[in-house]
Amino acid sequence: MHQYTRHYVEKGYCLLLLLNFFHKHLKAIMNKLHLLVLLPVTLILGHINSIEGREIVTKYSVERGDEVAHSGGEDKRKTFHEKLLKALPDLQVTANSNEAPNQQKNDKIQAAKIEPACHKNSGEISVQTFCLQKYFMFRGQPLHPKIIQDFMTGLSDNGDQVVAINLEDSQGANRYCCDEDVSFSIDKNGIISAKADLNQGGWIQYRYHGIVNGLFIVEVMENTGGSGLFGTLLILRATQRYYLQETSTWDLKKQSSPNIFKSEKPRLHLNKIGKVLLGDRQPNTISVINASLIINGKKIDIPDL
Repeated sequence: MHQYTRHYVEKGYCLLLLLNFFHKHLKAIMNKLHLLVLLPVTLILGHINSIEGREIVTKYSVERGDEVAHSGGEDKRKTFHEKLLKALPDLQVTANSNEAPNQQKNDKIQAAKIEPACHKNSGEISVQTFCLQKYFMFRGQPLHPKIIQDFMTGLSDNGDQVVAINLEDSQGANRYCCDEDVSFSIDKNGIISAKADLNQGGWIQYRYHGIVNGLFIVEVMENTGGSGLFGTLLILRATQRYYLQETSTWDLKKQSSPNIFKSEKPRLHLNKIGKVLLGDRQPNTISVINASLIINGKKIDIPDL
């Protein structure tokens, strides 16, 4: 073979080897670059402490974990998430996106060191009240956002239409289906934010800030499918109420002295006491500090009711 021909053949062979190497390893290199670029940019912009910023990074991490598992197995997926959590210990990330949704929720709740009693589907009203006040949880799960949606006033209406909801029969009901549709995050203080997509398009999300004068302070963001992002601060109260048990004309007919019986124990109602309109896509800061409501840096007085 001519020396010049041999020279170019050898160079071509080396080039093919180089291209083959990049073909095998380029995807892995790009995946690492995605993580190295995305997280610092998110941190710099300050979105990591916002609800939406957390969701962006969490969604990315779960998707990347799935890709890693597909190429290298579950052990590599878990290793990926462990490294992410070491870098961002305050971020709640699902270690396995293929787990049952309720198991994912329970794992996150456990990680936040929430009171053990609130992990359980308790029928004791004292436990229900405690967990609702402390974590806005009911029967072992964050209160479904679609329950909160019923307290919201439609854009075409004024005033308040729904002012009380029976939590006992609402959490887990088909009307507020389904638990699998709810995504939530927990911050370093154990405060829960929950979000659900709406059947008619859009979504609703709440963040529970705490208790002021026995009232629940719940920040709600609602998107109805368009560009609007409407904020409302709901002020709620939980009450225990006895009720009349369900009966039928057939049952009454069988009784010698027909009665509608009182319930043996009360149930927990969530009542709408008031609201503060936060506007459309307006930047507001809301917090509860020392049992006081703070909106945009100002303490807001709430009278006793």
